[in-house]
Amino acid sequence: MMGCTSTTVVPQLQSNLPVAVPTAQPMTLQPVDWQVLSLGELRQQLAKLPKDSTVVFVLDGKNYNNLSLNLIEIERYIKEQKTIIELLDAIIAERAKLKQNK
Repeated sequence: MMGCTSTTVVPQLQSNLPVAVPTAQPMTLQPVDWQVLSLGELRQQLAKLPKDSTVVFVLDGKNYNNLSLNLIEIERYIKEQKTIIELLDAIIAERAKLKQNK
């Protein structure tokens, strides 16, 4: 049986490769009216509303906490992506400056 030989691959930075960073469309968010109600308050509000025209979303404490944690995670991810985009923009600007100086 023949053994495999391993080859070491050394990555090299290619400074001449084009980098295009597209600009994201700004987000347009619609207003959402959130209310946090106790069970008693929910019953009072439901009694005031027409019976066939309302949809109610209910989260228990654990799921409300999970929703909150998910929003924090989304914010973290967006900030990281913004940092990556800013880094790529800086690389593009530096390459353009080097190209002009040649």
